[in-house]
Amino acid sequence: MPLNWKLLLAVGVEILYMISTRSWLNEFADGIELELYITGVRLLTAAIYWALFRDIILHRPVKNVSFQSPMLWIGIGAVCLVPILVGNWGLSGYKTQFVFALTSKAGR
Repeated sequence: MPLNWKLLLAVGVEILYMISTRSWLNEFADGIELELYITGVRLLTAAIYWALFRDIILHRPVKNVSFQSPMLWIGIGAVCLVPILVGNWGLSGYKTQFVFALTSKAGR
């Protein structure tokens, strides 16, 4: 499949992801259950992206990455803190907030 068609399909998948996670699933669940459903949709979306772009992902040359770089750990820490810092604190209970922080992606 040509790259243009793959990109168009990826845009469609992303639109379906946004509709399902931001409106449709909210009608059926809330709290921890909602976050687990959204995580399932995320996994499905990731599998579709992997199938579409596997050849591009695996084709790139491997670069040496230093795990001792402080910038790497600052970046990982910043990404992990996003759900905690800007998450939905209207969720009831610390268990629900913890699941939200673990299963959220930045920008949701």
